[in-house]
Amino acid sequence: MTPRTWTRATILGTVLLCAGGSVTAQNQTEKEQAQPTAPKNSAPPAARDSRVVPLKLQVVLSRYQGEKKVSSLPFVLSLATSQPRVSLRMGGEIPVATSTGTPATVVGYNYRPVGTSIDCWAAALDDGRYSVNIGLEDSSVYSADQEGGGLSKAHSDQPSFNTFKANETVILKDGESSQFTSATDKISGQVIKVDVTLTVLK
Repeated sequence: MTPRTWTRATILGTVLLCAGGSVTAQNQTEKEQAQPTAPKNSAPPAARDSRVVPLKLQVVLSRYQGEKKVSSLPFVLSLATSQPRVSLRMGGEIPVATSTGTPATVVGYNYRPVGTSIDCWAAALDDGRYSVNIGLEDSSVYSADQEGGGLSKAHSDQPSFNTFKANETVILKDGESSQFTSATDKISGQVIKVDVTLTVLK
């Protein structure tokens, strides 16, 4: 091989080597760009504790007439995280007469349930917190003075019913309390408040 031929071969090999390196670098860059990247300053999702933790939940349903507390009903439920919903039912049934004709003649009775129903479940979050979902329904019979607040008197011999429903989620730590909800009855003017307290059982 002459010096001139050797020089041309050397130059050609150098050019091919550089071109191959350029293609390899380009392919590597394209692969890196195709890889999904996490957004900057993104916080990881809140961790959930998979352990089963026994809990006690106290639910207190209170009624106020103005500033005066007229009743307070406490309920206690035992539950555990990562377990199915637990339920509590307390109450009875009130007969409601059905009638026909003029004058009205009683022909039978239907029974209307009254009382309190509570359904709840809990999940463990991070930092010793617990997410507690509570569904509550409370029904009662209006007294004679409460009915005067706006209910029809056309059937004064029949009972009138008050119904209160709520479904909320609260975040609590061991020993913490929170007011679950508060509402005003437009007929009687009573204010209904529900407070919950969570206790972790050892």
